[in-house]
Amino acid sequence: TVCLGSGTQFNDASYTFGNYNINSWVWDFGDPNSNLDTSTAQNPTYTYTAAGVYNVSLTVNSSKPGQAQTITKAVTVEDPKADFSFTAPVYQTPVNFNDLTTGGNVVFWRWYFGDPQSGKNDSAFGSGPVHVFDTAGYYDVTLIVMTSGGCVDTIVKTIHILQQQVPLADFTASSFNPYVGQKVNLIDQSVYN
Repeated sequence: TVCLGSGTQFNDASYTFGNYNINSWVWDFGDPNSNLDTSTAQNPTYTYTAAGVYNVSLTVNSSKPGQAQTITKAVTVEDPKADFSFTAPVYQTPVNFNDLTTGGNVVFWRWYFGDPQSGKNDSAFGSGPVHVFDTAGYYDVTLIVMTSGGCVDTIVKTIHILQQQVPLADFTASSFNPYVGQKVNLIDQSVYN
């Protein structure tokens, strides 16, 4: 797994038996976004321009007469975009935070709630921490994520912690133009603001 925009070093681990030497390498980085996704270097570097899974192949020839040998392996390119949601932000009430990061396999979460009055509870680890804000006001909440490939992204959101919840009524319907006798399903979409 590698990070989008970072040069990825590919290392040839091919070998031969006997006194034969590998004398040519052809890498195909499997990138449909580029016309320059091949290399004849033994240990090339390549930079992907889009996240995804790419099938990288290496074909080698040796000084021993015979056929070239090819191996193909998948390379995952990650581009994490940190994001999160939270439940009704009311002071002196637990606020649940939920990681919504996309673009990678997140394995590490670090949260800072911008609430120095909470002391050591001003930060947390994990994908879904809970924090209690003791006073109403605006807080800059920071989420730092890291993927299995070591890719890092950060987001900061200013949230308004209220003294009380204010409901916003809303609903949707299966049809807003029903015919006579048609069953209409109403779905509550009210939230607290």
